[in-house]
Amino acid sequence: MFAYIEVGIAILCFIILLPCVVVLFTTVLHINCKVILGTSALAQEVMLASQISMFGYDIYVGNVMPVSEDPDKPFLLVHEASYIYTTFLSLMIVLERYVATYNPASYETQTFNYPWVVTTAVIGLFLCSLASYSIHIYYMYTVMIPIMLLTEMLICVLSITLLFYCKRQLRNLPYDSRRLRAKYQLGEVYSFTQAVLPAILISSLLKLLALGPPTIWRAGIIDFPTNQVLFFPMHACTCVVMKCCLIFMHKGMMRTLRSVLPRFTHRISISISPVQPVVDKEKETDTYFGYMATAWQ
Repeated sequence: MFAYIEVGIAILCFIILLPCVVVLFTTVLHINCKVILGTSALAQEVMLASQISMFGYDIYVGNVMPVSEDPDKPFLLVHEASYIYTTFLSLMIVLERYVATYNPASYETQTFNYPWVVTTAVIGLFLCSLASYSIHIYYMYTVMIPIMLLTEMLICVLSITLLFYCKRQLRNLPYDSRRLRAKYQLGEVYSFTQAVLPAILISSLLKLLALGPPTIWRAGIIDFPTNQVLFFPMHACTCVVMKCCLIFMHKGMMRTLRSVLPRFTHRISISISPVQPVVDKEKETDTYFGYMATAWQ
């Protein structure tokens, strides 16, 4: 029963996140920020896909109440790497916004910083995969859980500090030819920071709560099935809550969402639209003139 509920939650979150991915890739943002946000959303989709695959596999083989992680280890490796990677990308977004705030006039005119973004993202993926391997192969839970806690706390502190730093930069803009361009970039950074800060704080809180079940499971307080039931739905819901919160708080993303949603609903309405009744034109004409003749009489 719990396996069916878990796979249902994962599928629902996967579907809800699809328009969010489109919004993040199509909203007008600096290309560096857009690529990192889009990569984060894709990593969350991979994480949800691994959950769906794992639960589907467990249902297929009859392992609906697993007592250990050994049968699902390949799925767990992908899931954990994707999960840690989203945290790494959140940190990367905050650092990218610091760079944009430091020298906004020149940053606004820059194109995609391919070496920095791609190299950092690839190195981060390697490190997160290594962390996942150490957790599920060498069972280094006691090492990795504190690291995740400290990382989430660091992201929260940096995000709050970025908001004040951006305000200070806006006040100290020089009155020169690049002021308008710098003000535009700082305005984008400030509005994005205002939007992303609640999303990061809520996400960090949910991730901290999600670290609770494996911690008390490793301490022997709960069994493995209970850990599974609590752990994976919390991860799935965190993906949707973070991205939806970011989109709802950002005016530009909300405008993009309003333009994207009709495309999804239009496709759905085409597939389920009712069959239009066939109208007999000759009978309709006779009825009309019959009404007219009655009215004249």
